[in-house]
Amino acid sequence: MIFHTVIQDCLWLNWALPESALPPPPPPLTYDVCKTARGSFVFVSALLFRQHGLGARANLPGMSHPQCQFHACAIDGEGMACAWVFRMLLPNWLATSVRWVAGRPARGARLDYPAAGEPGLAGDRWTWSVRRSDEFVVEASISSPAPGAGPSLGSFKETLAYFRRQRSEYVMVRGRWRRVQVERRSANAMPVAVTVLDGSLLTDQLPGGQCELPALHSSWLIPTLETSFEYAAEGERAAVPDAPAPL
Repeated sequence: MIFHTVIQDCLWLNWALPESALPPPPPPLTYDVCKTARGSFVFVSALLFRQHGLGARANLPGMSHPQCQFHACAIDGEGMACAWVFRMLLPNWLATSVRWVAGRPARGARLDYPAAGEPGLAGDRWTWSVRRSDEFVVEASISSPAPGAGPSLGSFKETLAYFRRQRSEYVMVRGRWRRVQVERRSANAMPVAVTVLDGSLLTDQLPGGQCELPALHSSWLIPTLETSFEYAAEGERAAVPDAPAPL
């Protein structure tokens, strides 16, 4: 079954980590490695957004909630670009059911985001915060594209294209991969300048844990993103590498 939802005010943050700093994903996934003269890098992303409605038909009214997703850019067994989703942070009242019913790697958190539809006005700054025992707090404002830390992917348009190649997400469900086919409608993305005010929560979310994050590579804001997704059957059982520590 195909599900539809609308993603609103999506703050998309990317970091370029040395490949050697991360444990390999379970097969058949491998990292989507960017090789440069300075070494091999893997992009890890955090998406902070509101999800509006969820159902088998588009444009249905429904539950709205904030969400934070962490994933790494990967290549699946068919050689296609994908995202390895290794952590989702949701409101406490929702996280348990998503983890046990949908099999998603969800944990509860306190998420405090700008009011719906507020981000996107030039000259303003907005704050997103995600809190558990540690915190992830960022400020963002509309800005011109600027080079960040790590390998260059070209212009802002070319950078967007690199991350938009991911047509599927993979999550580990009871030791087996589950593929989620994702279709995101084309949407305008605005470059933003982001300041990480507190990143103490981030290190424990990454595979292997306690991985030091460099400065941001790139960031943008997508005001509205219509999304459809479809769950595939669970795949072969895989040996799981060092995963984010249970929180």
